[in-house]
Amino acid sequence: METLADSLPYADKIVGVGLNSDEWGNPPLKFAAVFARARAEGYRLTMHCDVDQEDAVGHIWQALTRSAWSGSTTASTAWRTPR
Repeated sequence: METLADSLPYADKIVGVGLNSDEWGNPPLKFAAVFARARAEGYRLTMHCDVDQEDAVGHIWQALTRSAWSGSTTASTAWRTPR
């Protein structure tokens, strides 16, 4: 959340926020509050889920149905949130 807060003064230069990290032990829901805040601030959102990670199907399901970015048709679809 600190990195997101630090980005806010530069929001006019930033298109969006993405999740791209080693997912081992880091399920999408771990970052749901950050993505909810980013979405509320007008950032576009994107993320990916690796299929070779622990509980990959569960993580994809979280991204699609239970998180701040739910509603996208695939786990790598960016939100088209107007700024």
